[in-house]
Amino acid sequence: MTLSKRLKVFFAGLVLFLSSCMNKKAMEFKHILDVQERKVTQMLIGKKGSESRKLNYLIADDFDRALNVVNEQEREFDAVLHALKNLDTADLEKAIELQNEAINYYDSLKALHMYAKKEIAQQKVISTTNGAERDRAQDELMKLAKNKQAMYDDVYRNEKSLHDTLLEFEEGNGLR
Repeated sequence: MTLSKRLKVFFAGLVLFLSSCMNKKAMEFKHILDVQERKVTQMLIGKKGSESRKLNYLIADDFDRALNVVNEQEREFDAVLHALKNLDTADLEKAIELQNEAINYYDSLKALHMYAKKEIAQQKVISTTNGAERDRAQDELMKLAKNKQAMYDDVYRNEKSLHDTLLEFEEGNGLR
């Protein structure tokens, strides 16, 4: 084999090696995103997740324990956001954009679930008072419910953007 053919074979092998490293790095990046998503899913819809425990406490009118669970959820969201903020985005196409979209999505989901603190506070007032104070708390709870729709809309918008960016990331890094 001539020297030029050897160089071509060497460079072709080098390109293949580097591209496989890029795919591996992209796969690891996506795996970390998937792990964080599973953590949040377990927290919010898992049978033994914190959201389920919070609802059980609310059904039992144990508002203080329900608030403690919301505080626990806040710490869980913070851990997920911390993991996302520390992702290595170097040398990956659309990684910074995907990281930002994931952070925006989980920030909006956290805000939606932390909104429960305000709702639970009003539910506690409703259950422990009478008369005008109770009426004010019921009115406030209704206002909170109406305002919550905007938070859901924000979550939906951020989820769509995250999904679209994830597809671009997968396409740009050879994962599709």
